[in-house]
Amino acid sequence: MDVGLDYAVLFDGLDNLFNNRSRGLRTGQKRRRDGQTNQVWFGRVQKIRMKYNGKWGKSRSEINLLDRPMAQANEGCYCQVLFNWYSPIVGSRVKFMYDNTDLQWIDLESVITIVSLKMERTVRVMWILDNNDRGWVDEFVASL
Repeated sequence: MDVGLDYAVLFDGLDNLFNNRSRGLRTGQKRRRDGQTNQVWFGRVQKIRMKYNGKWGKSRSEINLLDRPMAQANEGCYCQVLFNWYSPIVGSRVKFMYDNTDLQWIDLESVITIVSLKMERTVRVMWILDNNDRGWVDEFVASL
């Protein structure tokens, strides 16, 4: 994980966390048995911070999503990410606008995978999600 790259982020059962701010951000969702909704959003990393022994600091190195730093009681290491979000264009599952800013830090455990969005300039600038990534994310959400 690095600043400036796009990722799919899973909000597991946090149905009311962002609904009051921007209802259009949900791009894939599945209702769970307990009534909560799993939501997948797409966002671009703006900042990464890590906590070492109670102090937050900016992370300047890449983070391997297969070997994530975990919160450990004895070391006190923890990682969070700040995103700008893509909002879906009505009627499309692969077209997005890059127009949502949120100042809430997201735990690294919520990040699913890197995704590929390419810019398309028409009347307005749109971002097109790769079909393979869309299929993989849909399959992941269906498996929850």
